[in-house]
Amino acid sequence: MDNIIQSVILYKRQSKEKAGIVKICLYDKTTKSQKYVSLGILINEKDFDKKIQRIKQSNHNYDEINSLIERKLLELSYSNNNLTLIKDNKTTFSNYAISFLNSQIEVGSHKKYNTIVKTFTRFLNEKGKNDIFLKEIDERLIGDFRYWIYNQTTLKSDSTKNKYLALLKAIINKAIRENYVNYLRHPFINISIKRISERKEWLKKEEVDKILDLELDIDKNPQLYSSWLMAQYQIFSQGSRVSDTLFLKISNIEKEMIRFTMRKTKKKMAIFINYEMQNIIISAFHLHDFNKETFDKLVEQRKKHVSNLESLYLEEDLKENVERDIDITKHHLLLNFNSIILEVRKHLSANTFIFKYFLKESDFEKTGIRFNKQETNQISSKTAIYNKHLKTIAKECGIHLTLTSHIFRHTYANMALNLIDDLYTISKTLGHATIKQTEEYLRDFDEKRVNDLNELLAKSLNKSKREKKGFKNFVKTLQSGIQ
Repeated sequence: MDNIIQSVILYKRQSKEKAGIVKICLYDKTTKSQKYVSLGILINEKDFDKKIQRIKQSNHNYDEINSLIERKLLELSYSNNNLTLIKDNKTTFSNYAISFLNSQIEVGSHKKYNTIVKTFTRFLNEKGKNDIFLKEIDERLIGDFRYWIYNQTTLKSDSTKNKYLALLKAIINKAIRENYVNYLRHPFINISIKRISERKEWLKKEEVDKILDLELDIDKNPQLYSSWLMAQYQIFSQGSRVSDTLFLKISNIEKEMIRFTMRKTKKKMAIFINYEMQNIIISAFHLHDFNKETFDKLVEQRKKHVSNLESLYLEEDLKENVERDIDITKHHLLLNFNSIILEVRKHLSANTFIFKYFLKESDFEKTGIRFNKQETNQISSKTAIYNKHLKTIAKECGIHLTLTSHIFRHTYANMALNLIDDLYTISKTLGHATIKQTEEYLRDFDEKRVNDLNELLAKSLNKSKREKKGFKNFVKTLQSGIQ
């Protein structure tokens, strides 16, 4: 510790600023290198005593902050890890990038960071440099890189260019945290990376009705038919992402709930299987090959409940007894659905994907929630096929908006927002995991409110022309499956 000199400073980005961040400077007399440990506290310059390197009593939190400074100094004194100021002053960007990329377990993350590493390397090459030491990356170089990347014609979106800057900054920040480099001034200190929100598109209610009312021949193009069912499922299942929909298995069905782990956020989800989702899943099983003798009988029984529900919905004056009868009929439909699932389980493996013609179970038998490069490419190619089918569906429906696999998630969010003024419940249904404050609020949120919202949305869509037609589309599907 004799070689290390500790001092508390007030760091200001510019000398004219009247406030700064409290930092502890560790100076190594042997290597003549220094490291700064930020306490993350913003203090007015007039409240900082340079002589004693502490906070003045003019700051009402002076006692608490000074205690924090003392604890941090003591912690740094006994931490051998922190006394090793710089691991290697000669670490190059390319060498560190290799170790950084190797630490990226997710294939998607590895792919996007590998892209920025290659892009930054190409930038260095155009400047006549094959590589560069991490310590040589400064504000001027980053400024030049920003100018260079914004003049790349291959990158059409400003949002993409900003993402590249953010990814490079993330690499630099990790190098700092891992003690490979230390900067008196962060290379990105004067670079403002604004997140440009791309314009989201969603379907109007009448456009959703057109998709639901569409009549497709299950025998003519079964894969297109499967895509049509997937599109409906995404809407009614709380805007499920396409990756979660593709990987939906029979094992994910537990009585009246769909339980799964979101592949993007790794968050566990539980979705109530409303009446519409039941119909969609049953229709999807018509595409699978198995002995359907008992299955068809159960579907025939379901048709009677559907007909009963149809007549109840067409009652103009929904009195209390009619609403009660609707609930009873829906309960019978749920029991029927569970019986159908039990029958399907007798013939198909629990790992069978519900929506056929996309992914093969055998290709993902040993895969958890992380994929290798080959598996990721396969998912991307199948998603592209799905998106191609959606364009066909849009044309059939006379929808001029470009349908993509993600537009149904936007559609659900928009429709839910119009139904209830409760952002927390909507965030819960969408399974958002990127806003930490929202996640904290939603950790133990009442699941019943989520289920009620999903039912409310399904009920809202039921009050459409499709409903008045007496569920002809679904009945035709059932009939075609039995025949």
